[in-house]
Amino acid sequence: MFDVLVERYGPQVFAIAGKRIPPQDVAYVAQTAFVAAWRSLPDYAGRKPFVNWLSVIAMRCCCDYWRQRGAAKNQAVGAPEGVDMQDFLEYVSAGRSVDGHENRTRRAEAAELTNWLLEQLKPEDRLLMDMVYLQGRLLKEAAEVLNWSIAKTKIRAMRARHKMRLLIAGMDG
Repeated sequence: MFDVLVERYGPQVFAIAGKRIPPQDVAYVAQTAFVAAWRSLPDYAGRKPFVNWLSVIAMRCCCDYWRQRGAAKNQAVGAPEGVDMQDFLEYVSAGRSVDGHENRTRRAEAAELTNWLLEQLKPEDRLLMDMVYLQGRLLKEAAEVLNWSIAKTKIRAMRARHKMRLLIAGMDG
């Protein structure tokens, strides 16, 4: 029965983890999500579609992964292991070529900066910002996933945006 769960919902869970977790750890987080879902099956009430229920579990496992990973704050998701974020950003900047590659380089740098900024946030805030601003979900949906009130969700989003702005402002000096 467990293998049916993995076979049927594997693509969704791996897609969720793949967008939020470094590639080398996606399988581990997906497996953790499936085990958590399997153990929680008796609690599934059927009020939401099963895939939504499983998606919430997968996203929470991603959040747990970052919480356990702790303070790897200077490590970018896309940077090679052991490379400082500042060195990595300088390396990416140095790799710019002439006009044809400038747009692609800017997008890559923006993605790296976004990843770095998100890593500076608490795991729950990172998940909130990802859901609302990168996935385009409504605050109401994010509140349901995180089991927060709408007011708390709005406040946490505002504080996370503020922290990210301060981090960007601190890069100038």
